[in-house]
Amino acid sequence: MKFKTLLTINSALAFLSGIACVLMPAQLLASYDLSLAPMGLVIYQFWGAALIGLGMLTWFARSVRESAL
Repeated sequence: MKFKTLLTINSALAFLSGIACVLMPAQLLASYDLSLAPMGLVIYQFWGAALIGLGMLTWFARSVRESAL
């Protein structure tokens, strides 16, 4: 597998998971039969924001070329 393909897949999965965590944290956790206090849901949304950031970072990093050094 090419490195660019790996980063593209990683980016898509991280971005989609992050969007789900941010927009519907309670429903996502309910699918695992879990429930959190309201502050726990906010922290879970922060985790989703971090996943979105990771997805964006890997999306932009997929076009990086190897250094000449």
